[in-house]
Amino acid sequence: HAVEDSAILKDFADYYASSQQIKEAIPLYLRVLELQPDDVNAREKLATGFVLTNQRAKAVEMLEQVIKEHPEKYQPYDLLAEVLDDDARSLQRANQIEQAKAEFAKAAASYEQSLLINPTRANTYLRLAELLLGPVKDAERAVKILTEARSRFADAPEIIYYLALAQREAKHTQQAVATFEEALHQAELEDNEIVNARFYFNYGATAEQAGLYEKAADLFRKSITLDPANAAEACNYLGYMWAEHNLHLDEADDMIKRALKIEPNNGAYLDSLGWLEFRQGKFAQALTDLLRAAKNMAKDDPVVFEHIGDTYLKLTRVPQALEAWQKAMALDPQNKRLAEKIDSTKTAITKSGPARTDPLQ
Repeated sequence: HAVEDSAILKDFADYYASSQQIKEAIPLYLRVLELQPDDVNAREKLATGFVLTNQRAKAVEMLEQVIKEHPEKYQPYDLLAEVLDDDARSLQRANQIEQAKAEFAKAAASYEQSLLINPTRANTYLRLAELLLGPVKDAERAVKILTEARSRFADAPEIIYYLALAQREAKHTQQAVATFEEALHQAELEDNEIVNARFYFNYGATAEQAGLYEKAADLFRKSITLDPANAAEACNYLGYMWAEHNLHLDEADDMIKRALKIEPNNGAYLDSLGWLEFRQGKFAQALTDLLRAAKNMAKDDPVVFEHIGDTYLKLTRVPQALEAWQKAMALDPQNKRLAEKIDSTKTAITKSGPARTDPLQ
């Protein structure tokens, strides 16, 4: 009566599993598989049990076995992708970056395999897109996957939103702005909750990258209004955008100071403040804040060092300006504009002595 016994055992195992008693369910599923080695459903449930009790290596082994025997089923690929994704995040936290990268890539491949078998689940497309846009860093592949998803789920606001993000990351900026507008329109039709402060921040950043500064400013202001307590990033982006283009410096001042009120030691926000002060002609104050910015950055940033160099130059401290620019150049060797600035300053020194050189004017 092996079949009968295994059916009873499985009922018990399912009961334990459904009432969160995973440790009791696992040995029963193992016994079911001894009696019925071909019971794929029991094997999947066992793999899930291993995942829930943190026995990830066993779960991976079990799922790979199921996939080998039943390559036509999509569920094991989904579950395997989730386990690998989880593993990769643990490795990332432990600072094992290369291993994490490999696991993330495997997780993405598993989701892709699942979608080849069953392309009818929007959620799987979104999970894959999150991996490709995040740790895997393959924006072009994300655009391809999400374009396919959109052809299947034409009206799903999340899919359109993720496609806009992917297009932005892949530097298809004009296209991304149009896709954001479509996502907004679709979400409003459906009263969908994707349109929040983060959505407007991302849309604003995309508009800024496309050179649509007034539009970007409106979007950042919306983001700030929707979630003022967490608006530091949007305040800073808006303030820095105006400082960078030497426009609306009063609003820039207000916004950057709001960001710094929320995060007083944020290096990027201090850089924005220093750059704004540079634009306002307050060079000594700018230098103080830019040097503070450099100290507070999590890692050395070429833009901050370039700003420091520009400010030293305004204060006619040319050797220090060159030193700061050279630091920036080492961090961003492809920066042609910066290389030209260094060359023209050196040329000016040899021609006329250091005091009267200012290629910024």
